[in-house]
Amino acid sequence: MLAGLFEGPVELYVDEGLRSQRVQQHLYDDVFPRLIREQFPDVTDDEILERRSHVIAKPVTDPGSPSPHATGAAVDLKLRYRQSTKLFVPEAEVFMGHANTDMGNTARPDAFEDKALQDEKAELARRNRRIFYWIMRGRLTGHDSEFTVNPTEWWHWSYGDQMWAALNRAPAAFYGMAPE
Repeated sequence: MLAGLFEGPVELYVDEGLRSQRVQQHLYDDVFPRLIREQFPDVTDDEILERRSHVIAKPVTDPGSPSPHATGAAVDLKLRYRQSTKLFVPEAEVFMGHANTDMGNTARPDAFEDKALQDEKAELARRNRRIFYWIMRGRLTGHDSEFTVNPTEWWHWSYGDQMWAALNRAPAAFYGMAPE
């Protein structure tokens, strides 16, 4: 069924799931500020901190409010064209209009929804993101998956963590911090 929606058979590729607090701290303190600085060389240190807060969760050691990946209930996903090998092939990803390390506005799930589309690539990104969204929500199979997308990252989905609970107005999360 999905092969007809794309240029061939696709698969859901799990890019990342459970993330230790140590890795989360490294991403938060080092990797993301460096990526932001590289992409936006004129931003101030305060602007880097502001942008960072929109693209990665602050590491939390409080078991009552861990970052989403620290629970094991959040995953970063991509659609990619089915490969004959299990190795990751970057060029095989379905086009979503966003590069992996891009810290700009194209990371938002609705990035191609809130403006007039400028070209065919933007239209393709919007189409592919819509299909991806409905795949993840389970609507193409007729069953609600109850997965929720992070409002700032089209690839980040969760079920049962604190962000999921807040976005769904659930009384509580199902999952707390996973053991190291």
